[in-house]
Amino acid sequence: MVSLYVTGMFAGGGVAPALATGPADRGEYSVIFLTGAGVAVLGTLLASLSDLRLGVRSEAAGRAQQHRPVSERR
Repeated sequence: MVSLYVTGMFAGGGVAPALATGPADRGEYSVIFLTGAGVAVLGTLLASLSDLRLGVRSEAAGRAQQHRPVSERR
């Protein structure tokens, strides 16, 4: 997980400035910041939705394990 995180961090650190060069040269800084805000909102929504889906699954799995003897739980 750490190497995946670091790969994303360095890839984002290299890709974002390359994509922002054109608008920055033209002085369109609002485009850069609005794009960044949109990406942040989208990422937050996707993370929230995936967390909700995983939360429902873990609750169901927890209830299923409660009805099994302790010797069978893993």
